[in-house]
Amino acid sequence: MLSDYRTNRQTLFVRALCARADIFTLTGNSNKAKQDLRLGLSIAKEIDNRRLEAQCLLMLCELYASLSKIKEVIKNAKKSLVLCGEIRDKSIESSCFNNIGYCYYYTGDYRKAFKYFSKSLLIKRKNNLVEQQAENLLNVGAACFYLGQYKKELQYYKKCLQLSERMKDLRMVGTALNSIASHYKSIGKFNKNMEFLMKALKIREQISDRRGQAITLNNIAAGYINSGDYEKAFDFASRALVIQKELGYIQEESFTLYNLGLLHYFTGRNKAAKLYVQRSLEISQQLGDKAGSACCYNILGKICVEQSAIREAKKLLETGKAIANKIKDKRIGYKLTLSCAELELLRGNSKSAYSLAKKILHHANKLQLHSEKGEAHLLMARILWQKLATRGRKPQLQIKKLMSRVKSEFNEAIMIFEKINHLYDLAKAHSYFSHFLRQTGNRLADKYLTRAEKLGAGSQHYKELPA
Repeated sequence: MLSDYRTNRQTLFVRALCARADIFTLTGNSNKAKQDLRLGLSIAKEIDNRRLEAQCLLMLCELYASLSKIKEVIKNAKKSLVLCGEIRDKSIESSCFNNIGYCYYYTGDYRKAFKYFSKSLLIKRKNNLVEQQAENLLNVGAACFYLGQYKKELQYYKKCLQLSERMKDLRMVGTALNSIASHYKSIGKFNKNMEFLMKALKIREQISDRRGQAITLNNIAAGYINSGDYEKAFDFASRALVIQKELGYIQEESFTLYNLGLLHYFTGRNKAAKLYVQRSLEISQQLGDKAGSACCYNILGKICVEQSAIREAKKLLETGKAIANKIKDKRIGYKLTLSCAELELLRGNSKSAYSLAKKILHHANKLQLHSEKGEAHLLMARILWQKLATRGRKPQLQIKKLMSRVKSEFNEAIMIFEKINHLYDLAKAHSYFSHFLRQTGNRLADKYLTRAEKLGAGSQHYKELPA
């Protein structure tokens, strides 16, 4: 009897430790959460309670996933799966598959991530675990985005939002709103993106979800970077960074540092941009985040292209492309290919540059990648313009046709950037077009230059941003 009483007390104590660890995790005190879970795990083993042991291992998985400690996640998930097979606990088994999916997602293997997220969702649906399905719906949607399945992505996010609202799970409602906002950003709908981000931020502040707040603040910053409101972008990104450093979430810190680097790059402060992006790259490499690393190599390569550091630019862009190819991330690969085309243009290889830009335009049209589509049109306009400038003794009719093609490419780029509200790229397109028109004696040159100056006001006349 005394033995049973002691076991019951220890069981209750382990459950209390798990509950307290959950609170510590939510408030960003990961070290205390880890201590509670490890103590709970050792007690569960001592009293031979397999279910509690599996629960502690699962919670450790989730904690390590939030800290981006991939090896620890997989190690604890495998231990928990063995126990789940013995005790036949489908809820914990499903959550373990979900955590393994996280590992593949953060290391850029989106097909495997989709496989494990879907497997987790299927188990929950088969066993009528309705309350736990929201997170899986969100994760499958996120994997769909990276696999280029945008309609499916939005469908999964909306299902997650509906389920979370029905279950009155405000934390997940905030996450679903944030994900829907990201979808609208990716298809160039800035107003919709901001509308859902502000809703997400309000809910996350309401429930004191500080990690969620930081993620949304950074996403709002990214939206303002695209729209050219650099002061607001800097303010939101800085607020996000303070929270992330305080809570120790270095994966999200890496994303914010990247955005701050992008912000400084767009405002012409390449030295500061390089420092932010290099720090983001260091964290991405430390965590094994291949997608993040490839994005950083792209920006660092672009900075070198602008500085005419050809050899260094080539090395950085080739490294980024190799990573993007390895993880089969087409979107990042296309961005790197566009940067490589810029490099080829700088090196005087206009045929190679045009071929690369045309290739990206084909894929961007197919996958509805508006930003890449606009960039490809702008690059093709510049290449054709260069060809026109070195035309030699070409027939007049051929010159007219070439001029018409240059204008057409510029107008396409301008129309796309206006549609998706990418003001930095739009200002750049107007600026190039105005110079082209001036060279060809067109009276509209001043009109486009004025537009470029107005649009570029954020980058040319912004208030000094701290380095």
